[in-house]
Formats: sequence, structure tokens, C-alpha cells
Amino acid sequence: MDLRATKEKLALPIKSAEYRVGGDDFMVYATRSLTSSDDKLRCPCIKCVNNKLLSLDDVYYHLLHFGIMRNYNNWTFHGEVVDEISFEPMVENETRGETNLRQLVHDTYGQRDDNPNLSENMDEGTRGPNKEAQNFYSLLNDADQELWPGCELTKLSFLILLFHIKSTNKWSNKYFDDLLGALLLAIPSSANLPKSFQEAKK
Repeated sequence: MDLRATKEKLALPIKSAEYRVGGDDFMVYATRSLTSSDDKLRCPCIKCVNNKLLSLDDVYYHLLHFGIMRNYNNWTFHGEVVDEISFEPMVENETRGETNLRQLVHDTYGQRDDNPNLSENMDEGTRGPNKEAQNFYSLLNDADQELWPGCELTKLSFLILLFHIKSTNKWSNKYFDDLLGALLLAIPSSANLPKSFQEAKK
């Protein structure tokens, strides 16, 4: 299978016939090494971003209806072996980090451009964006908001870093809560950090 051609098809609009062929090829590639006991696969759609194990049918459905996540160039979660993977620092500089985080927010909400159409996100009978749109703009704001003036980390990049450390080290939610409590004492109050794991998830 020509992986490059398959990845190029998956970069096309999800309504196109070529994208569907790319989705079919992806499923063939991703399931080629599964045993009969394996009935689930990590879903690389823009909603699940490889964080959820779903049935093969559900993964295929998500790929065709939500689209594959952007920048998933090396299919390491689906059997692709890459000789050399370069890991970039999470925050190289303010501009680079801000751009990546804003793109992450856009991808999470399925926005393909930097100017979402507000008219499609208005609650009938009310003024202003609906709840999902409010969450979208809140995350964009967190992607821009420095923890404190001059800090290289934004509120969103800091929380992503904490979640990454929690996942890597298999911290419990209580451990995360305790750490946040200590950080709230150490970091200036202007940081406006969440006070618990559940609040941080929101």
C-alpha cells in the first residue's frame, strides 16, 4: 500500500470520493496486524484524536463523518514504524506555541479555517453564540492568555502540559487536585487556574 497516496487522499475534503477511498485504505492498513481477539482501534478522527478505543465500525464512521485529525502524519498508533521521530519542545516561543494551540482548538471543534461562521452558532431567540461556540472562544482565549505577564506558557499550554504529565506518570485525579492546590499557592493569582481536575477538564 502506498501510504503517501493514502495520506494525500485523507487531506482532501471529507465529502470527496477520494477521501472515502483514503478512509478505506486507512482501515485496511490499521487493521492488518490485528488478531481475532482485537475488536477495537484507536480513533484518529478530529473528535477522538487517538484518545479513544472504538469498534472498527465506529472508527470508520468517525473518519468519514468528522475527518482524520490534522498533523497525524506518522501513523504510529496504527502500526507505522518511523525510524526517527523528532519531538519538538511543547513551547518553543510564544508565536509558535500560540499558533499550534489555536490550530488544536480549531481542529477539536472541526473548524477548518480561522474565521468560524458565527451565524451558524447562534442560539435561536437569544443574542450571541451558543454554548459550544462560547466554549470554543473560551479555549481560544486560554490559548492566548499568559499565565502571568512575561510567562512563556499560556493558560491552555500549561494545562495541556499538566495533563500530559498526569497521563505519562499515571497520576490519580486526587494527586492532580493536590498538585493544582500547591501550584495555586505558588503561582501569581493573575494566572486564574482551575482548582481541580474536573474543572481543568472543562
